[in-house]
Amino acid sequence: MSTASKGTQGLPTEIRRLLMEVGLMGYGGGFVYEAEVLFQKLRIADPTAAYPLLGLALMSVFSRKPLEVEQLLLELELGPHSMDPVVRDWIQDIRKMGIEYARASAGESQKNSIR
Repeated sequence: MSTASKGTQGLPTEIRRLLMEVGLMGYGGGFVYEAEVLFQKLRIADPTAAYPLLGLALMSVFSRKPLEVEQLLLELELGPHSMDPVVRDWIQDIRKMGIEYARASAGESQKNSIR
C-alpha cells in the first residue's frame, strides 16, 4: 500500500476519497441507510474532518431535505475548515444544488396540482 498524504485529517486522502465514493455510490444504488451509517461513523472516526459532513449534505440534497442540508452546511461553515477554499467551493456547490432540487420539486408539485 502506498503512503498517502494525511494533511490535518486522521485518514489518508486516498482512503477518504474512496469512502466518499463508496458512500455516495451506495446511496445512489439504494443503500440509503448504509450510506448514512458510513458517513456518521466517519464523523466519529475523524471528528474534525469536513468530508463526512459533505457526504451527508449531498445525501440530504438528493433526498430533498433542505433543512438538513442547510444545518450541515452551516456546521461546515462554522467548523475548522471554514477557510479551506476547497471546502468553501463544495459548500457553495451543494447549496446551489439544493436550490435547484427545491425549484425542480416546486415545479413538479405545481404541475401535478394543475392536472
